[in-house]
Amino acid sequence: MNFINLTPHATVIDGTVTIPPYGRVARLEMEMSKGVSVKDIRVNICQPVRVVDLPDPVPGVCYIVSSMVSDALKGSRPDVYAPDTGAYAIRNIQGQIVAVRGLVK
Repeated sequence: MNFINLTPHATVIDGTVTIPPYGRVARLEMEMSKGVSVKDIRVNICQPVRVVDLPDPVPGVCYIVSSMVSDALKGSRPDVYAPDTGAYAIRNIQGQIVAVRGLVK
């Protein structure tokens, strides 16, 4: 199985496997609509419209995307995974994620 990383950052798993960014980033196209004003601060409504720059499925290839993109797909693509940035992610002293324990569906 080959992994193609469609995020802007290298995906490091357990500090031992690094999957570099592919150079193409799968993203969500968003639609903004005027919302309300809260204490003179405008709050817009932002809704995902569609996933862009995600290639069609290819046998033997899995794609790594952001959790937002993965969530928007709602499991419709069995070849798409996101880095597991949950409680067991490996963080540096500043709290930034430097590696994950694995991928999530």
